[in-house]
Amino acid sequence: NILSKLNLEKKENIDNVKLLELWFYSLFFESIMNTKPLLVAIGEKGSGKTSSLRRLGELLMGKNFNVTSVSSDIKDFNTLISNNYFIVLDNMDSSTTQINDTLARISTGQTLKMRDYYTTNKQVNFDVKCFVALTSRKPQFTRDDIADRLICIFLKRFDKFQNENKIKKEALSKRNQTMSYIV
Repeated sequence: NILSKLNLEKKENIDNVKLLELWFYSLFFESIMNTKPLLVAIGEKGSGKTSSLRRLGELLMGKNFNVTSVSSDIKDFNTLISNNYFIVLDNMDSSTTQINDTLARISTGQTLKMRDYYTTNKQVNFDVKCFVALTSRKPQFTRDDIADRLICIFLKRFDKFQNENKIKKEALSKRNQTMSYIV
């Protein structure tokens, strides 16, 4: 179970496990969700932010799933969000206006409208159906339209580190059983 491996901080009046479960189940209802919440795993180095969200992606998308980062070219980001159903953006500690704008558009629902390459004036549309999770030590998403859509889970540093390959192998071996239970 992915949730059993999380080293969640205890926050008063917040059930992080229930919050994460509700976000996870929302992934299966994209067609009726015009707006999408953005999951953010927040914690210091060694808290398992990246590995936990990687395992979640592997559960959903298979063994070839991996976290990614955002390049400085917004066209790369647009390609990423228009061609994937679920992405994990790693180490999102410093945000730019372009990233904030794109995250806001993802969470509110958007269609990318761009000029078709090698044409003069033909437009192509790409629907963005991507769910996004982020990892951060100190998130900088202070824009109200993004902050209002964040689901933050707080992780604390592990006292003892575990072999990530072993955890991955175990999780993937139980993937069919886990997904059958979820469905």
